[in-house]
Formats: sequence, C-alpha cells, structure tokens
Amino acid sequence: AGLDAALPTLLRGAAPAVEVFAAVAAALTVPTVLVVEDAHWADDATLDLLRFLARRVHALPATLVITHRTDAAEADQGWRQALAELCRERSTVRVDLEPLDLPAVTELAHGSSLDPAVLLRLTGGNAFFLTELLSHGAPELPRSARDAVLGRVLTLVMIEGRAWDAGPDNLW
Repeated sequence: AGLDAALPTLLRGAAPAVEVFAAVAAALTVPTVLVVEDAHWADDATLDLLRFLARRVHALPATLVITHRTDAAEADQGWRQALAELCRERSTVRVDLEPLDLPAVTELAHGSSLDPAVLLRLTGGNAFFLTELLSHGAPELPRSARDAVLGRVLTLVMIEGRAWDAGPDNLW
C-alpha cells in the first residue's frame, strides 16, 4: 500500500524487465519491508527480480523477506538455483523456522478447551495445522487442513511420479 501507485500496473503489464526492475528498486529507496511469500512457486521473471534486488538490497533502506518451503520436492530447478544465488549474498540472513514446541502450542491454545499436548501430537507443531484446529474448535482435522494436506500429497505424487495404494479418502 505504501509503494508508488503506478507500480502494480507496471508489474501486471508487459513492460520490459529493465523498466520493472528499476521501478521496484526505486520504490525501495524509502524504508520498506518487501515480503515475497512462497517464492518456490515464483516464475522466472520474479526469480530474476529477486536476484536483482538481492544484489542491491544492502545499499537500500529496505528489507527483503522471502518465504519458501524447504521441501525439496516443492521446488523446481529455477527456484533452487535462485535460492543458491540469494544465499551467496552477504546481506542474506537465512532463518529456518522450527515446528512449534509445547510452550508455544500452549500459548496459542490458551482460552480453548483443547489439550495443548494433544494438539502438538496431532499437528507436529505445524503452525498452519494448529491454527486450523484451534479455529475449528475440535481436536479433529478440519476440512481446510485436510484439503491442504491432500493437495500437498497430490503435488508430491505428481512430482515424484508415484502412486498411492490408498485413495485420498483413505488417508485419514
């Protein structure tokens, strides 16, 4: 919301990459935190932009936050190569998120009737699954979490070319 109003139009248009890159870099000349989520799904043009920004962010009053899944099967070769390049930059700080532990689950579950130890066992400390269970209000897998897991399983099946003996309805 705080960036130049013309930037979204430029990003959606067919402007030359050099023009887009310059406009994004110019937008980051004021204190900014730019968050790019799920970069493992980024197209080649976005990966090129991230490389461009990573080489320059040390000279800008900006922070570039890039999130991605660490699952090797989730990432394509383009993302893996871009990640390797981003990690070589001196300004890159990599933060690996660990699963939530019992104190964190207990804090998030405060005020609910659900047992934090059971929640931790059911979710493995996965924050998404935990928040879905808490919003559902019952220690059973809500459809939103089930669909997310099944979607990831199907993605892995397609990527790895494996077939599961059990159908998706038999996974739970």
